[in-house]
Amino acid sequence: VSALADREEGMSHLDRDIETVRAERDEVARRVEETERRLAEHRELISALTTDLERAKAEGDEGTRVLAATKARLAAAEERNVEIEAAAATAVRDRDAALATSAATQEALMAAATASKAQVVSALADREEGMSHLDRDIETVRAERDEVA
Repeated sequence: VSALADREEGMSHLDRDIETVRAERDEVARRVEETERRLAEHRELISALTTDLERAKAEGDEGTRVLAATKARLAAAEERNVEIEAAAATAVRDRDAALATSAATQEALMAAATASKAQVVSALADREEGMSHLDRDIETVRAERDEVA
């Protein structure tokens, strides 16, 4: 009974660990999605700015002023894009690490569950053997009592 209670408590801890790893994995996945969305927005912005830049080149003197402003905006957007790509790479690495941790935890949990089951089976076998010895001892005492009687 004690072994079963210990096993249940261990499984409860393992279940909480699994939920924690899953929550961390889900948070990393959410961050990756958010970063990818932001990256797509900035790519669209860069595309629009590039179009503006090409149009400005064709418009002459006024275009020169627009061109300078657009180049500045494009440079700023490209710099921000580099930051976002770095954040996306970090988020992907975090997600991969969380997935690896999750897989390792699940393997450890399965191994622990298998070991716990083996301990319970062994404890039950020991109990049965002990009961068998007690039964034999009882029969021996009864036989001796009957002999004495």
